[in-house]
Amino acid sequence: MASTDSLAIAPTTDLSYLTSTATAGGSNDPKTAADLQQRFLTLLVAQLKNQDPLNPMDNAQTTTQMAQINTVAGIEKLNATMAAMSTQSQGVAGSSLLGKSVAVPGNTLALRSGEARGGVQLDNAADTVQVDVLGSNGQVIDSVNLGAQKAGIAQFSWSPPGGLNAPDGSYKFRVSASYQNTPITATALSLEKVDSVLVSATGMQLGLASGGKANFADVQLIQS
Repeated sequence: MASTDSLAIAPTTDLSYLTSTATAGGSNDPKTAADLQQRFLTLLVAQLKNQDPLNPMDNAQTTTQMAQINTVAGIEKLNATMAAMSTQSQGVAGSSLLGKSVAVPGNTLALRSGEARGGVQLDNAADTVQVDVLGSNGQVIDSVNLGAQKAGIAQFSWSPPGGLNAPDGSYKFRVSASYQNTPITATALSLEKVDSVLVSATGMQLGLASGGKANFADVQLIQS
C-alpha cells in the first residue's frame, strides 16, 4: 500500500507571477481574473485532498494564497475601471472641440465664402515664409508672402484676388521658408472646424468640415 507521503502535493504559496501579469496588463480579457480564481481553487482543492495528514497545510499558507489571488482579481478590475475612465474622459474632451477650429498637418485649404485659412509650423525662425496656392493641375495660382516669422505656428488667410476664377472648394498649398537664404523646415497645417468626434480604444479621431479626419494626437492648435 502506498504511503501517505507519496500522495502529498507540496503547497504552492508563491503566486506573485500572477499578480505581476495582471499589473502589466497582460490580457484585456474580462474573464482573466475569474479564470485565475478557478485555477487557484482547483489547485487548492487538490492540495487539500492530497496533503500529508502528518504535515497538513497550515492556515497561514491558505490565507496567503487567498490574499494573492484576490490581489490579482482586484488589479484586473482596477485596470478595467481605469480604461473605462480614460475613454469617458476622452469623450468629454472631444465634445468640447465640436465647432472649434484645429490645425493639423496637411496641405488642404478649404475656401468658404471667398476666404480660406491655414498655417505653417516652423522649426526655427525665418526671415522669409511663402505659401503657394495650387490649382487642380498642381500649378501655382496665387502666393501669400508671410514675411519674417518666429519659430512655432504662423497662421495665414487667403482670398482669391480679383480676376482669378477660384470658386469655393478645396485647394492644395505648399510652404517654403528660409533664414539668410538657407532653407529651414516648414510644415503645412490645415486649419478646419471639427464636425464630429469618434472615441475608440485606439484613441480619439476628429471629423473635419471638409470631410476629412484627423487624429487628436496630431492637433497642433485649437481655436474657438
